[in-house]
Amino acid sequence: MRRDELGGWCMIAGAVLGLITMGFHPHSAAAGTRNAVVHSIALFAVPVALYGGWALSRRLSTTGPIGELALVFYGLAAVATVMASTAAGLVAPDLLGSTTGLGSDYQSRRQPTALQLRRQPGLR
Repeated sequence: MRRDELGGWCMIAGAVLGLITMGFHPHSAAAGTRNAVVHSIALFAVPVALYGGWALSRRLSTTGPIGELALVFYGLAAVATVMASTAAGLVAPDLLGSTTGLGSDYQSRRQPTALQLRRQPGLR
């Protein structure tokens, strides 16, 4: 498989994995296991999509430096995504669980907020 073709498939796979991640992204009352799995999928998707971006920038860099500059910004966004996914999906649940004494399952046991109560049918 040529590098350009593999890069194209990686861009498609990265986009699909991103859609899966956001489709199954846990809300505030989700259990800890689902949170870790979804954020792990996101952590896997980032380098796959970044390789696709690298292959695209190699293809576009023959016309000038704008393709390389785009890759630099895409790489910065990838680093920010990895940091956010690690912090919100893998570190924060255990950290908050240890401070509340409930472990990583703290989100499923916490009290519902006023906004969540208003969204329930029959409560106005």
